[in-house]
Amino acid sequence: MLLTYILYYIISIFTVIVGIYFCRYTEEDYEYNPSLRRKRRYVVIWIYFIMTPLQAMVTGPRIMFIYQVNNPIILFSAICFVILYMFLLGAIETPKPTRKKRKKFK
Repeated sequence: MLLTYILYYIISIFTVIVGIYFCRYTEEDYEYNPSLRRKRRYVVIWIYFIMTPLQAMVTGPRIMFIYQVNNPIILFSAICFVILYMFLLGAIETPKPTRKKRKKFK
């Protein structure tokens, strides 16, 4: 059981780090770099894939009794990760707009 919790935290923290990495790119970066667009798609799919069991743990045994968690610390961290993943998905799916460079006056 302890190994399961350790893997849960490692995968969750790794997902947050990767999500933050992709939040720093702008629309222009994705427009001109097809490999970056593909990687972004993979990250979005990965976060949705990871979020599914977390949401099942948060909603409790009514949905899926397999993910029933009796440890309040794990349940609280699952709620925090679900909220964090939703913010990360919003930032990754809608990248920052490109800043226009100002013309310098002479």
